[in-house]
Amino acid sequence: MRLLPFATHYEFGGAIGRVIRESEARIAFVASADQGHAHEANGPYGFDPAAAQYDAWMQDVIRSNRLDDLLFADPALVENGKPESLWPTLILAGVLSENPMVAKLLSYEVNVYFGILCAEFMAAPVGNL
Repeated sequence: MRLLPFATHYEFGGAIGRVIRESEARIAFVASADQGHAHEANGPYGFDPAAAQYDAWMQDVIRSNRLDDLLFADPALVENGKPESLWPTLILAGVLSENPMVAKLLSYEVNVYFGILCAEFMAAPVGNL
């Protein structure tokens, strides 16, 4: 999916979001992927400071509940930081464009050569978005 434009992922998420919005069922959407993969010189991608920069940027995007900013990700940062998370999180951003929720960053760590982030998205009280 990396070959497709960022907007295509977002639009795909929007289509999923419309289905979720129209459904009467409770539906959970899970976007799962690792953050930057260039945190360790001994890792398969070597070390690049862009991994930490990308991960910090992604944390800021989530903390500030500005997932639409993912559409403007710096291609060099993405290439050098080696994340997997951008594309599924763009799809999540599209889902949330149709189902607004409030983001909460739960955790972030680098345990080996890649970053791991966990966040939840909950419906906001009416009038709080």
